[in-house]
Amino acid sequence: MSALRVATRKSPLALIQAREVMDRLPGAIFETLPLDSPGDRDKERSLLAGAPEDFFTRDLDLALLEGRADAAVHSAKDLPYPLPEGLVLAALTDCLDSRDALASRDKRKLDELPAGAKVGVSSASRRKEIGALRPDLEFVSIRGTIGERLSKIDDGEIDALVVAACALKRLGLENRIAEPLPFQTHPLQGHLAVMVKRGRPELLALFAPIDARRKFGRVFLLGAGPGSGDLITLRAKKILGMCDAVVHDALLDQALLDGVTDELFDAGKRAGSHSMKQGEICALLYLLASEGKNVARLQGGDPSIFGRSAEEIRYLGERLVPVEIVPGVTAATAAAADTLVSLTQRGVSPGATFLTAHSASEGESIPLKASTLVYYMGANRLASLSERLLSEGWAQETPCLLVRNAGLPDESAEKRALEDLGASLLPSPLVVTVGKAVRDYRTPPRVLYTGIEVTHIHREVPAKLVHVPFISVRALPNRPPWGEVRADAVFIASRSAARFFFARYLECDADILAMGAETARAIASLGRAVNHVSPFPESEAAAEWLKSLSYASVLYPCSSLSDNALHRLPNVRALRLYETVPTVPTVQPKPDLGGYDGVFFSSPSTVRAFFAHYGELPPHLAAWAQGKHTANELAKNGVEDGRIIDVSTLP
Repeated sequence: MSALRVATRKSPLALIQAREVMDRLPGAIFETLPLDSPGDRDKERSLLAGAPEDFFTRDLDLALLEGRADAAVHSAKDLPYPLPEGLVLAALTDCLDSRDALASRDKRKLDELPAGAKVGVSSASRRKEIGALRPDLEFVSIRGTIGERLSKIDDGEIDALVVAACALKRLGLENRIAEPLPFQTHPLQGHLAVMVKRGRPELLALFAPIDARRKFGRVFLLGAGPGSGDLITLRAKKILGMCDAVVHDALLDQALLDGVTDELFDAGKRAGSHSMKQGEICALLYLLASEGKNVARLQGGDPSIFGRSAEEIRYLGERLVPVEIVPGVTAATAAAADTLVSLTQRGVSPGATFLTAHSASEGESIPLKASTLVYYMGANRLASLSERLLSEGWAQETPCLLVRNAGLPDESAEKRALEDLGASLLPSPLVVTVGKAVRDYRTPPRVLYTGIEVTHIHREVPAKLVHVPFISVRALPNRPPWGEVRADAVFIASRSAARFFFARYLECDADILAMGAETARAIASLGRAVNHVSPFPESEAAAEWLKSLSYASVLYPCSSLSDNALHRLPNVRALRLYETVPTVPTVQPKPDLGGYDGVFFSSPSTVRAFFAHYGELPPHLAAWAQGKHTANELAKNGVEDGRIIDVSTLP
């Protein structure tokens, strides 16, 4: 087996670092390939004013790309971001010591240096940190090997030197440390990095045992959609359930966070009151990931559209933390969807451009007038937006669509001509779409659905169902074992009953009966076979159907409030497994019903919860009811028969 060619810089420290890495691989045969970097050749340039990101890595990486070396060992803090195309990080070693140290004449500590003492520094961050502690010192830009820098103390050119503690330790010069310094250093200081060319899997396998990144967590930038919890993608929701910590925005459906993890961090930014500054958010993400936690950064809309994901990606990427983006529905597309607008149309709008309304007053160029423009954050800039577009030659009658709270139950919209845009009173958050694509805008009928979940497409309701649950269910404690409730058959009438029953009674060996096709599908999704399905998804009709079957005993899992014809059958025994409780909607505590055409009530419990919340059903709304009991509950609360539509009675 030929020796592995390991590229390294020529300094004594770099050569020691290369050997340190290879010595961690017992039996590895290697030879070093010492090279100069731009930083080695140009020692006149001060690093206090900055330098190219690959100042100390370029020639070594070029040797990898050209095949002159198999691997390159760098000080991890010298890595450029992003890493060079064609190369991959094979390993990041454990940190030896991340601190900076002070080396000085007579080993004087920082507070013992006299005023005006000359302190050698090699970075602007070190000068800033020391200057904050001792503003009376004189700072000198210093370059060269560690030995060359220390010699300047010995020769009397400087009085002290700020240097990485790990460098002194690796060189066996720990005795030169006067004291470790208390400030933050580069997050990768003390680590070593091994780079290889892509397409060398044998090298990835070789260095994998010493790769400290396996101790890191991963950060997922998840798009939660514009507000409503059902607009999050399946992938994002799955990842959210697997993460150890969640750093989330403010304007989210809080139900997304229920039961996910105990480690929730509110990073929401609100006008005039920010929970966290962006730098604090980045630092928190890194801290959690460095502790080995998988982190969900849950952001409204799509994280890559007018979010701060670029800053978070760079911050984490510079620290070698793995990052993934899971896209989400952005406010622009949610607003277009809810108003039945296509942002691009053949012959009308060949493209759509997403902008912030700030561009209207900051002089940014406006795209072609044939396009559709979508402005975010526009509520306070409508007049300037109108003025700017008109000055660019857009027609006064150009249609504009304004959508507030896109994707939320409280969504509202209005259409205006461009010349009249500034007269709108719709508040933030507001999306403004400009162009001919919105000329056919219309608001489709909307019906508020108050049940736990929308279980199927309701053909009886000629409207869009907007789901805002007004009730929830929870298991009752101390339910009897299967041996005490055993029956010939189990009749399951709802998704909730299926979920709670099979969670409690995995050993059930009875025939399974389902009320309606939707319940049968829910049972099948839990991995259980259904023996018979009632063709009638309503309790009275299902009771008559059940009489036609020959079961001597039937167990009926239900809620604590259940009371219907099934309970009155002599061979049926009720098993109360769960209770139904009112739930304050998590997105909007009290959705404005002005933009709705009706309300769908799935059970008497939803009726009671609704009236506890609103007190009455506004006269402009129709009431759809799932079954006779629900319709009766509406009547008890004063809803006229002429406004109640019992979907179970429709032909």
